[in-house]
Amino acid sequence: FTLMHEYGHILLRKGDLCMLNMHDDSESAKQNVESWCDRFAAFALMPENEFREEYEKLNKGAARGEIIDLLSGKFATSRLATAIHARELGLVTQDAVNIRC
Repeated sequence: FTLMHEYGHILLRKGDLCMLNMHDDSESAKQNVESWCDRFAAFALMPENEFREEYEKLNKGAARGEIIDLLSGKFATSRLATAIHARELGLVTQDAVNIRC
């Protein structure tokens, strides 16, 4: 995840050090770049269609608390990255992310 996140910075040509040279070096601009790089990494490692299909399969048989753990294992991502991705796709609520991670 971290490598894909950093690759996102390379693609944008906007790393933390480069942000110092931009006209808009506000915290919100930096946060927007960080957020985009997180989403880029998540979608690269957990493609939306495959992730949704796997979630739906697990949602039918696995206990609610196990779904994030099982998805995390399937996609070889951290529980936190998996939970956040599931939240961003509207599959779980913020409460579920807070409880599980």
